[in-house]
Amino acid sequence: KFKCIVIDYFLICFVLNSKAKQMRTEAKAQQQRELDESRNEAKLLQRRVLNFQTIQNCSVCETPKPVYPGRAKRFICCRTQQNITVISPEEVKSIVEVVGDALVNCPCCHRLICKDGGCNHLTCVCGNEFSFDKAQQRWNN
Repeated sequence: KFKCIVIDYFLICFVLNSKAKQMRTEAKAQQQRELDESRNEAKLLQRRVLNFQTIQNCSVCETPKPVYPGRAKRFICCRTQQNITVISPEEVKSIVEVVGDALVNCPCCHRLICKDGGCNHLTCVCGNEFSFDKAQQRWNN
């Protein structure tokens, strides 16, 4: 009987140890998933900042021009050849962090559009009609 008790004890210890090992493995896997998710979110935020495109008018001739403030701090007006300052990358990042999933650019005129409800069918001020989902896929890639 003593051997049975010892065997049972070791068997119980073995079962508990394997359960603890399984729990540690699951906890590590969960931590890795959370780390991967946060990395993916950081990459998506960075890609959105780089792809953030808006229309900015030249302060001299009022010519509208699509610009990427996350990529360049200035653009040159094609008419006046003057350097025009765009909004800062920090401002772009704060905008994207607040409304990131609701931002897309019109595929036709590249105006920045923020969707705040309704269906996925959008009509831009330029008259172009497009799907928010398809534009967002292009934006995120």
